[in-house]
Amino acid sequence: MYFLQCFISNDWTARHRNIGELSEVGALIARVEANTNRLFKVRRVAIDPKLDFYLSGARHGRRYDVSSIAGAYRRNNQPPFPEFEDIVQLCATSIARDEALLMGAEPVVSHLDHLAKNFIRTGEGVFLIDWGEGYIGRRGFDAGSFLMVLLRSYDVSRFESETILFCRSYLARAIRGPDVLAAMNRVFLPRSLWYLLRPDIVSRFQAIGKLDEWRAKLLILGRFASGQFWREAGLSGGER
Repeated sequence: MYFLQCFISNDWTARHRNIGELSEVGALIARVEANTNRLFKVRRVAIDPKLDFYLSGARHGRRYDVSSIAGAYRRNNQPPFPEFEDIVQLCATSIARDEALLMGAEPVVSHLDHLAKNFIRTGEGVFLIDWGEGYIGRRGFDAGSFLMVLLRSYDVSRFESETILFCRSYLARAIRGPDVLAAMNRVFLPRSLWYLLRPDIVSRFQAIGKLDEWRAKLLILGRFASGQFWREAGLSGGER
């Protein structure tokens, strides 16, 4: 067993190759969800409310509350482009619409921290380490977490192609239901918004002359929130 080069490399592309194909990551996430969901059912494991992502109130943390994220940005900045407020509203509406659906969804164990350094490859496959941010979650939370990492790592064009590859692998193996895409959005949308609106991240895009790319990444969040991305990629399956 060995740690990936990603532990010392700053280049996501190199780290991504060491993790393996996106299909492997999708299969890993689906397998963790299926196995832990089965454990809760068969063993009738009692869930500590403090560890449940919904019941504990963790969903209202600074990385998961769209209103708080946008409000913090507005306190020091004007809207960066005309569509900005529409994107924020789309994200908030998407999350509010699916809240009851996710509250009643079956529990799984969610990792919620899919940075490349947390993957280990062995001769037996790819594994996740560092469960410090783990919660009792819902199927789809970890897939949404991984999408956020892809959005951070690639330009929009590469992100779209990689996302479709990953989602096809994950959704083909996941326990399907109307809550899965909702759960992916529930993590992906606010955490991506939180990341993109951080002052240091905005400054970084500005310093390298890529504010257009920053804007494009915010715009794609609106496509996810509205369901447009899922439909155009043929991934919605009529679920949204």
